[in-house]
Amino acid sequence: MARRLMFTFLAATSLVMLGFLVPLWIMIGNLVDAQAQQAAVRSVQPLVAQLPLVATERLPAVVDSRNTDGRTTVFLADGTVLGTPASAGPEVTLAQRGSFFQNTAEGQLLYSPIADMPGGTAVVRYVTPEDDINGPILRARLVLVTLGLLLLAVAAFVMWRLARSVLRPVEALAHTAESLGSGDLSARVEPAGPPEIQEIGTLLNRLADHIQVLLRLEREGVADVAHRLRTPVTALRLNAEGLADPEERLRLSRDVDRMEMMVDDVIHEARRPIQLGAEAACDAVEVVRSRTAFWRVLAEDQGRMMTVEWDLPSIAVSSDADALADALDALIGNVFAYTPDEASFSVTVQSRSEGGAIVAVSDGGAGFDPADVTRGSSGSGSTGLGLDIARRTAERSGGSLLISQSTLLGGASVSLVLGGASPHSVLAVKRGKDRQPRRGTAATGT
Repeated sequence: MARRLMFTFLAATSLVMLGFLVPLWIMIGNLVDAQAQQAAVRSVQPLVAQLPLVATERLPAVVDSRNTDGRTTVFLADGTVLGTPASAGPEVTLAQRGSFFQNTAEGQLLYSPIADMPGGTAVVRYVTPEDDINGPILRARLVLVTLGLLLLAVAAFVMWRLARSVLRPVEALAHTAESLGSGDLSARVEPAGPPEIQEIGTLLNRLADHIQVLLRLEREGVADVAHRLRTPVTALRLNAEGLADPEERLRLSRDVDRMEMMVDDVIHEARRPIQLGAEAACDAVEVVRSRTAFWRVLAEDQGRMMTVEWDLPSIAVSSDADALADALDALIGNVFAYTPDEASFSVTVQSRSEGGAIVAVSDGGAGFDPADVTRGSSGSGSTGLGLDIARRTAERSGGSLLISQSTLLGGASVSLVLGGASPHSVLAVKRGKDRQPRRGTAATGT
């Protein structure tokens, strides 16, 4: 945009300057030529006025005294040539009728008649060399071109400053709009620049405020509705527990459990801060180390072998620490809920060459078919909400969720592919966290 404005302004300025410089260029040549002619006339006028008054025998001496520069030649009527030698051509005969100028390779020649001379009209010729004309023209035109380029440079500088003063607020608007589009609803622009751009900035801030209010009201409404569902869910649980048939009571209790987990998930997501991954960053290794330490106690109680590994002491990913912790808790919780007590599991963190990390939770259970998993139910009897939470966390970071079979443990392997954090966010993570432990492997077993 700035270059286009610069080129447009310079093109218009150049056309205007050419409109002035071309006539000046021509006028300089004409002016210097006229000055040279005037100088030639002034040089021969004293000789034209003096020679008719001089005796014939003194004519050579008078002409030589006036011809100190070797440019003057006098042709007498009897054919005698005084001063600088030169051949008498038809110009001499023509000059007896009146003065005129002639441009030749020798230079600019002035022929002027001298009347009242003995024997008839004489003719004086004065030569102005080409260097005396072209030199001043060249210098004057060089000054003109230099002045034009200087004015063009000044105009370009002024236009650049003007363009920057206009485009800087536009760039701020674009940056704020990009931040809002990426999910940073707290982004605002400081209105600046021309009044029209200031008005756009004010409207953009007002729109961002309106969107933030609408989202907050929507999330509060969803959370309120989900919270109200707790009462009928509780009533359903009481009714289910009051059934006499044990199988029917167990089946309804499981359905109520699934409904309650879905309600809790809705409330949890609605109360999560509106961030949408904007500038979110955390240390994946630190989150894994913290959450596996929490689950280690339960693993020891059930006699499970839990292995935790990472290849780097610190890996910054584009995800909120709380969101990643919730996703990890959901995956580990599924291992405890849907695999036998003796089944071991592992949590690994592997760095990616393009940035980010792969957090994998593998178990030694029976595994499951990924095609059977949908939000609210799965083929293994779970609600599928844990995997859905993990999937959204991965996608918000710019990654994905992968489900496969563990080659080491034989059961399911769920991998969170997390995107890398921006350099600014990485620096913030490094400044805000504690030093990482040197050990990269921990194991607990019976």
